[in-house]
Amino acid sequence: MKIAITGANGFIAQGLIARILQPEFRCQGRAVSGLLLTDLSLPASTHPKVQTVAGDISTDQVRQELLDFAPDVVFHLAALSSGATEQNIRQGIRVNVMAAVALFDGLAQLTPVPTVVYSSSIAVYGQDNLRAARIDDNTVLQPGISYGRHKLAVEMVLDDYLRRGLLKGCGLRLPGIVVRPETNNAALSLFSSQLFVQLYHGQPIELPVLPESQLWLMSRPQCVENLLHAAQAPLRLPAHQTTMTLPCIHTTVAALVDALAQEAQVDAQSLVQYRPREEIIAQFGTFPPLISEQAEQLGFRADDSLEALVHQSLAEYKKSNLPI
Repeated sequence: MKIAITGANGFIAQGLIARILQPEFRCQGRAVSGLLLTDLSLPASTHPKVQTVAGDISTDQVRQELLDFAPDVVFHLAALSSGATEQNIRQGIRVNVMAAVALFDGLAQLTPVPTVVYSSSIAVYGQDNLRAARIDDNTVLQPGISYGRHKLAVEMVLDDYLRRGLLKGCGLRLPGIVVRPETNNAALSLFSSQLFVQLYHGQPIELPVLPESQLWLMSRPQCVENLLHAAQAPLRLPAHQTTMTLPCIHTTVAALVDALAQEAQVDAQSLVQYRPREEIIAQFGTFPPLISEQAEQLGFRADDSLEALVHQSLAEYKKSNLPI
């Protein structure tokens, strides 16, 4: 079993790599014989199973090295973040759309047919849907920002490859994954991870949302388990629904602050101030209840509770020595 991961130096990918390299890990019932990692830059690895390819996934050279590796499973996590995409539309299209399409087309030429797990985003819903009473599997996708439009475009391309049998796998729309490091990350939704970090260290924070703002969140360990679940076995996916939204914790910012304050044993009232920004609230602070029936039926899971998410996320943060 050979696995490739794009965007391998990213926050989610690092958790995925650690899980895959555990001695007991199996994918589709087989031990991992090789793991290829690609990103713009990568730390050196001495692990005997790991190969690294430093470079831009939108270039032919980097993609060809990945294809020459002939992976059985590919986790395509590489993307230009939401904030950076809004600032540079051409780069966003090149990295988020064209690189993904070219990668899928190259993988479709391999034998046997590889499994692809594509990391999409809840940004595909758009602001109009966020005013609804709830979001479910039948919600019409109406992305507003360029990042969401790019993700939806790739979902449609992947769906076409999957329905033709040229690839196996699925796409997963990820909610806010915590606790992200803020270094070199232009994600507009980073405030939720910053909240975890600042309260853990007993430091003040100004939030660009309101106490009643609503979030969709998932811990990194739970996200990793869902990504791996998608790669383990063929999923019975309905036609034209080959990308699904992961079930997650739906919470208000106020409830999250209270849970963090209790876990970190700090006085949140003296540390948290609200400086709402309308553009942030509109895109990342008005999520209604989410019903992910299809994903749940296929075995994908949210964290057990908000308290469990907070406890697990802070426990992982303590071990990882992420920067403040």
